Amino acid sequence: MERLLVECLNCGQVRALELPQGKVLASGECERCSYVGWAPQAEITEAARRMLREVPVVLRPDYRSAA
Repeated sequence: MERLLVECLNCGQVRALELPQGKVLASGECERCSYVGWAPQAEITEAARRMLREVPVVLRPDYRSAA
């Protein structure tokens, strides 16, 4: 199993996911803030983190409604 660290795009909480070989896994809600947006921790830059902190969640696009 591959282990992937993901970071909540709202509050910065880090979570480790165990990924079965060849499978995609939904990370679910953040335990700290209940947000559902995640990014691989190794791929998000400090500039992106800062931008996300400056834009309140209510002003971010809701991509769930497009599905």
